[in-house]
Amino acid sequence: MALPLDLLLAVVGLVLATTGVFIYRKALYGFGGLAGAAGGLLAGTGVSAEPVVLAGAALVGSVVGVWLVTAGYRTAILAAGGASGLAVGLYAVGGSITEPMTLVDPVVAAGVLIGAIAGWFLRKVIVLVVSAAWGAALVSIALAPPIDDVTSVTEVVDAFVSPWLYGVFVVGIAVQVGLYGYLHYYKDDDGGAESGLAGQLR
Repeated sequence: MALPLDLLLAVVGLVLATTGVFIYRKALYGFGGLAGAAGGLLAGTGVSAEPVVLAGAALVGSVVGVWLVTAGYRTAILAAGGASGLAVGLYAVGGSITEPMTLVDPVVAAGVLIGAIAGWFLRKVIVLVVSAAWGAALVSIALAPPIDDVTSVTEVVDAFVSPWLYGVFVVGIAVQVGLYGYLHYYKDDDGGAESGLAGQLR
């Protein structure tokens, strides 16, 4: 029996909101590997129908797929950090993206560089916040009441932005921070620092 869509969205949202920082890397690798393998199979069938050729094409495609999503993830993190640094730099100098000359200001350039570097070193924080936000959004959408006679985009946004959105977002961040802290660092019986299960699996 098929699961109701609302229930599926709520479950996926809760899992994403509370475990995103732990599963994002595996999810990226899995998606890239599957997509790459499918692309490799499609390319392989155009060359030969031999099982060995198809298996090799799928293997190569999966490796390329994992590399692409990994590179894309890193690029996105750097871009997000750089954009944040750009905004801070423009605010500091009173500039605007509509004024090209302010974009070459040393303060703005330093903001972009520092933002990109900070984004790279704080990528787990970014993943944590984004996964909690997306998970909360899915739960909010799943629990939103039916929308009838929509006359504006505002009505749709108001229907989806429910107390569930903020509640799941806050709880998701709290759960992820708590689990991350406990699983990656705790005191053993002798008072020494030990790495938890998640730390050992990294």
